[in-house]
Amino acid sequence: MEGLALERFRRKYRMPIKCKYCGAPILNGGKKWCSDKCRSANWQKSHPEIANIRVKRWRNKNPKWFIPYNHLKNLALKIEVLSHYGGKCACCGETELSFLELDHINGRGNEHRRNLGGGNHFFHNLKKYGYPEGLQVLCANCHCSKHFLGECVHKKDENEKA
Repeated sequence: MEGLALERFRRKYRMPIKCKYCGAPILNGGKKWCSDKCRSANWQKSHPEIANIRVKRWRNKNPKWFIPYNHLKNLALKIEVLSHYGGKCACCGETELSFLELDHINGRGNEHRRNLGGGNHFFHNLKKYGYPEGLQVLCANCHCSKHFLGECVHKKDENEKA
């Protein structure tokens, strides 16, 4: 039994019809999907090129809605990732979020970012892969001095005093 015959059989014996997208039972008969959300998701899945064009067009027409939402979402992700790695500068203890950056302890950050993707893709992939070891939080000053001088200025000062 397929298609129309199966649907008639289910209705005759009051068997629940399942949503074609998520598999949930459909309570109000005559539909293929349990909700408009599933219907829309199914359409987007089967027409990805058209769906991407529509999304891009909407984003361009509605920047005042898209940009703040995206900014807040990315900021929340940055807070989550940085807090996992300590939430403050490992060298000087700075906690101002706008100053904090992730540093690769043993270098090779460019290679790692190329593999995982840069920008927010990097944060997304760190979360996706379970926050791998070898990263630390540094403020912009400590990160820059580590990059150009080989070690942080604060640690250099401590070594000179000792």
